[in-house]
Amino acid sequence: MKHKHSYQILSVIGILFVCIAFMALLSLAIQVVFSLTAHAVGSSMTFSDWSESNTGIVCTDIIPLFGLILLCLWKFNGIKIISISSSKFTTTYVPYIIILGICTYFPIGIIEDIICLPDYLVDDFKKSVFNPYEILGVCLVGPFVEELLFRGIVLKKLLTCMDNAYYAIVLSAALFALYHFNPAQMPGAIIIGFITGYIVYRTKSIFYSFIIHVIYNSLCCTQYFTLGYESKTIDIVNGNWCVYSILGISSLGLGYFVLKR
Repeated sequence: MKHKHSYQILSVIGILFVCIAFMALLSLAIQVVFSLTAHAVGSSMTFSDWSESNTGIVCTDIIPLFGLILLCLWKFNGIKIISISSSKFTTTYVPYIIILGICTYFPIGIIEDIICLPDYLVDDFKKSVFNPYEILGVCLVGPFVEELLFRGIVLKKLLTCMDNAYYAIVLSAALFALYHFNPAQMPGAIIIGFITGYIVYRTKSIFYSFIIHVIYNSLCCTQYFTLGYESKTIDIVNGNWCVYSILGISSLGLGYFVLKR
């Protein structure tokens, strides 16, 4: 039985590798098509310059995300997951979910203030918060893809092959953190992954976790857009971190009570 469970867990990791490889190959294909097209029309524009234009952003950032959505729907039973999530979704929990999403933002933001992002991500984020297509990807399409993949497909498979649901939630959160590929975002990704994983486990709907993910990413973009990328979440708290900690703990406690009912 243990060997069977181990094989099933490895199959979950295999799904993630397939998705990552698919995204990489799709991005490579887009780059090849651009190079061939540019050569055919005699354009001197480089792929790097083109990828920063609106058309380039849509092709290199948004289209691969939609491609991954289609892969999940077609190959990994994503249509059934969305159907079940829709049937289990109710507006009863939405106010709590919104509060939780807001409260979660501040402690994670402070953690990311302490652990600095790599330079290449800093440059990417600086450009993304001022482009509407990048904002669309970061605040809507990206969260939907990640929730469908990690809370819909990965967590569901882990829950079926692991005896302890909380171990499955923690493992899915850890895989979600590793998926981000940089140490600065990993602590926050684990926290978000655990909270959203538990909510999906209790409600059977990825749309609640999607709302939290959208709120968190949108608050990040709002902070950087209004206050500048150099702004720190800890400065926004401005010495009132105790208040936000109490709100966060209260929100978690309220959520546990509501979801237990």
